Amino acid sequence: MIDVGTNAVKMLVADVGAGNVFPVLKVSLQTHLGRGAFRTGWLQSDAIARTADGVAEFVAQARELQAASVRVMATSATREAHNAADLLAAVQKATGMNVEIISGSQEAEYVFRAVVSDPKLSGRMVLVVDVGGGSTDISIMDHHEILDVQSFKIGTLRILKESVKEKEWERLEELLRKPG
Repeated sequence: MIDVGTNAVKMLVADVGAGNVFPVLKVSLQTHLGRGAFRTGWLQSDAIARTADGVAEFVAQARELQAASVRVMATSATREAHNAADLLAAVQKATGMNVEIISGSQEAEYVFRAVVSDPKLSGRMVLVVDVGGGSTDISIMDHHEILDVQSFKIGTLRILKESVKEKEWERLEELLRKPG
């Protein structure tokens, strides 16, 4: 799986079996795709090029390792950019692969599922908080049942640029104040 995030492109190649994930290769490359995007609404062309090159490098590595499947997913910065199609086209041209833009809820669920695949967490109450460049995703599970999955437009890049809307802070506070 290749994750095209706001700050970095990350890849996990893993052996998956019996509900467990065994990492073979984990790599990350800072591309700063979201630099300026939350302020302007546009991905910068140099960031698009760096990101497409990074994805191409990771796809080649995954193929060298004979990954059974390779999936490329993009998150917050791409989700919200007016020119997301430019990134999708650049990655398609560099790799021949399509990029799936996933929702904040999907992103939270994928991260959560990866964390709870650890057998040590089986049957326990689990809280997963994933802070990215553009969003923070929170998931709660109790004894294999997902209780809540939420995504907030509160990420490190947004905080640094002071571009988090008050409504997002209020939504987060409401979740944190929930009883139980």
